[in-house]
Amino acid sequence: MADTGKPISSPVAAIAQQWTRLIPNSSRRAKVDARRLAIDTGPGWSRAILCERSAGRITIVRVFDEVVTPDGERANPREILGVPGAPCVIALAREESLIGRVELPCDDEAELRSMARMALVRDYSVEGMETLCDFQRSSTSSGVTSVVVAAATRARIDEASARAGSPVARISVRALGMLALIRASDTMQHGCTLAVDATRDMLECTLVRDGELLHSRGAALGSGSDEQKNTAILVEFRRLLAALRSSPDGLALDRVVIVADKAVAALIAPQLAAIAGCSAVRLDSHPRVAFASADVREQACASCLPLAGLLLEDDAAVVAPG
Repeated sequence: MADTGKPISSPVAAIAQQWTRLIPNSSRRAKVDARRLAIDTGPGWSRAILCERSAGRITIVRVFDEVVTPDGERANPREILGVPGAPCVIALAREESLIGRVELPCDDEAELRSMARMALVRDYSVEGMETLCDFQRSSTSSGVTSVVVAAATRARIDEASARAGSPVARISVRALGMLALIRASDTMQHGCTLAVDATRDMLECTLVRDGELLHSRGAALGSGSDEQKNTAILVEFRRLLAALRSSPDGLALDRVVIVADKAVAALIAPQLAAIAGCSAVRLDSHPRVAFASADVREQACASCLPLAGLLLEDDAAVVAPG
C-alpha cells in the first residue's frame, strides 16, 4: 500500500492527530531490495518467497515454508533463503486487518488524500486501539475515484514484524497480493473472479469484478483433520455466496481460482464449482510470474502465490505520500 497511513486512537480525535507512515521510512535502495522478498508469518508458520525481477515479470527462485510448534524455535527466513539483512514486505493475514473499497467524488490528488483519510477515520479505525491505515488509488472515471483502503492495529503489525524480523520495508495484506495477481492477468481481471486462498489454518476469499475489489473476507479453519478443514472451507464458501447473492446487485461469477495444496485443491474444486455455478481451478501459473524449477513452482502455488502478488504491485498505481 501507499506511504500514507495514520495511527488512529479514536474516531473523534483522529483528524487532529499527525499522520505517520504505515510503511516505515526507508531509502530508495531498501525499497527496491524489498521488492525481492516477501514474508508471511503466523503463530504456527512462516512462509517467504525470494524473487528476481526483469521486464515487468518476477521469477520466484526460492520458497521458505515452515510449520512452527508452540515451543519450537522459529527459523529466520532470510538466512534460509540466503539473503541475511535483506529488507522485506510483510503480509498480514486478512483476519488481522480491515480491507474495503471506497468511491470518492473527486479526482484532484490533494483532495483525494483528504477525503480518503476522512473515510479511513470514519469506517476503518478500531476504537480504543492505535490503528494504522493506508489507501491506494484503484481507478478514476467521470470525476469519481475508487480507492482500496486497508487498516490494522499497531499490535498486530508489531507482532508480525517481530516474527519476520528486521529490516521491514513495508507492511501490506496478503489479500491485496491476491488482488494484484488478478489485476495483472488478462483473463482474471475481466468479469467476476473469486479467489479462494486456503492454506494452513486460514481461509481468505477475494472477490474482484473487472479489476475492482468487491469483497474481501478471512476466516479461521481450525486445526482439525484435512477432512474437517475441507468441510469448513465449503461451509464458509456457501455462507459467502449466500451473502453476496442476497445483495441488491446480485452476483454472477465467471470463475473461481484456488490457492491451496494440490491435494486440497483436487478435493474442493469440484464442489466449489458446483456451488458457484462456474469453473473452479487451482491457480498454478500466472503470465507475470515464473518459477526457477518445478519444485519451486509447486511450493509457491501451494501457499505463497499471494506473496508474489505483493511483489508485483505496480509502484505507479500507489498514491504518493502526502
